[in-house]
Amino acid sequence: MHMITPRIVCSGEHLENKKMPKPIRKGIIKPNYLRHSIIRKLARRVGSKRVSSHVYPKCTSLLSYYVGTVVKDAIAYSENSKRKTVNQNDVLHSLRLHGMSMYT
Repeated sequence: MHMITPRIVCSGEHLENKKMPKPIRKGIIKPNYLRHSIIRKLARRVGSKRVSSHVYPKCTSLLSYYVGTVVKDAIAYSENSKRKTVNQNDVLHSLRLHGMSMYT
């Protein structure tokens, strides 16, 4: 399913109004890709001043694996309670399962 937005195209002396399909973004970030600035901010929050370029691919793979497992567990919680929508409590329970408790 593509979003249709009108675009004005010049052809010769008159303007034509054509509808061009826009690609749909599936997700916030590309799969297996995090910007270096995000990893740098996380490292600075921990206390590091500089980050080597060899660290970025490893951090990307680890973070994508961790987020993937948390999301899978949250989906399992919602399926167990016979819902199709994952809500906030499902995510909090899956984070608690992985050792990160929030809103205690």
